[in-house]
Amino acid sequence: MATLDPWLSGFGPATSVTIHARKLGMMLLVGTATVARLEPYQLSLKGAYRALGREGEFGLDLALLDGDPRAAEGPCRLGLAGEAALDGRYRVERGLLRLIGALDGRSKAISLEARDGGLLIAGDLPATLLVRPGKP
Repeated sequence: MATLDPWLSGFGPATSVTIHARKLGMMLLVGTATVARLEPYQLSLKGAYRALGREGEFGLDLALLDGDPRAAEGPCRLGLAGEAALDGRYRVERGLLRLIGALDGRSKAISLEARDGGLLIAGDLPATLLVRPGKP
């Protein structure tokens, strides 16, 4: 159960993805990326964003560190471009992959969900993101 496959339908190596952020209750296109690495326990996205007059690098690196497809929970690491990595634990819960750990010395909870043809990333982040395979 604890591989990334259930949350990454439609994703593949070198797949182009669009990045949407929730603003004012709507999901707005803010950037694009490419799947740099995709394995049963690892996902890496690299790209760029532009939103509200700001632009920069987008990066997401996620690893389920135990490598056990039957596990419902275990150690994980989540890195976002420009920030330190969250080292913590994952738990599979009602269709969600929940990541709980510390980032910059603060407790964080982030959830990943397969939704709207992509990967919804929500929780203790500056914005809720939807990463969807395809080009803008």
